[in-house]
Amino acid sequence: MPLANRRVFFSHSQNSLSAFFDAGALADLRGDFDVRANDSGMVLSAGSLRDAAGSAAVIVTDWFTPVSAAFFSDCARELAAVIRCGVDTTNIDVRAASDAGVLIVNVRAPFVDAVVDLTFGFVLCLARQIVAFDRTMSSNRSQTTFARQVASGQRDSLAGFEVCGRTLGVVGAGAIGRRMLEVAQAFGMETLVCDPLVPAAPSGARLVSLSDLLASSDFVSLHAPLNEASRHMIGAAELVRMKSTAFLINTARGALVEGHALAESLRSGTIAGAAVDVFETEPDLCEDPLMEDLPNLIRTPHIGGFTETVMTNQSRDVAQAIRDLAGGAIPVTTVNAEVTPCCRLLGAAPVGDLS
Repeated sequence: MPLANRRVFFSHSQNSLSAFFDAGALADLRGDFDVRANDSGMVLSAGSLRDAAGSAAVIVTDWFTPVSAAFFSDCARELAAVIRCGVDTTNIDVRAASDAGVLIVNVRAPFVDAVVDLTFGFVLCLARQIVAFDRTMSSNRSQTTFARQVASGQRDSLAGFEVCGRTLGVVGAGAIGRRMLEVAQAFGMETLVCDPLVPAAPSGARLVSLSDLLASSDFVSLHAPLNEASRHMIGAAELVRMKSTAFLINTARGALVEGHALAESLRSGTIAGAAVDVFETEPDLCEDPLMEDLPNLIRTPHIGGFTETVMTNQSRDVAQAIRDLAGGAIPVTTVNAEVTPCCRLLGAAPVGDLS
């Protein structure tokens, strides 16, 4: 049975919607659906999401918006599905959604190469101190400062190094972690991997414990999912295990790392530096310890999947999922497809099995 209610609510602001969604896909959706967006200017809580979404049949949400059990306990009868744009559904209480008969659809655009590009870019920036030298040039507008520093005996602390022959340790052997291993090997790096769910190491890598990986790696790159077991998996004790010349890179989830411990390790020289694209407190970074001005820390504003290709593909996949739902079908990326939908989608069938 097709959806009678064709209202679609995006938890993104109008500006974010315009910035992060393909204009053509969005225009097509608006031609066929009553598309509305978050006009509050704030990240929505469970309560404010319910009020803002109103009687929407489909809600499209991002990583920042919590879709909790409290939301599903009192959600509108018209709500048929929540579509999550991105890597996972950790901000959504899937069990509560299932109990409420609401489908959860996880639209994951092909983002692997985009995240790996950024992550290995961090490896090169840290190895060659690219960002540090850019800051020096920007503040002094001259090469003479660098020349004086070298002449005064600071050469060893300023000189970068080639990554060939160095060791990259990857925590998490999913699609991104495996691709990182491949790229590192192409650069001539030794590769280690730690993942308790993987019985054998990917080609060319050596499977080790987290403790051994931390102690042996010149670069530690995090690509693990966030759950209760992995939260703060890198804290003070783990950072002390790393070489004093090593670098930590996190483009996965901010809460994998205990931020105060990392900031202190960077201040004290426990490790040489770090690069992060994700923060535990995002989107509000005012109190995040990694917003401290640390010269050996590179930060980017969660741009791992922020490329034209990813945004275009994700927009089209979201639009297709909405059209599938509107036609009475269950999208193939639904994570709780075993749930019997409420009357909002009676008779729904999986896409590809509509007979």
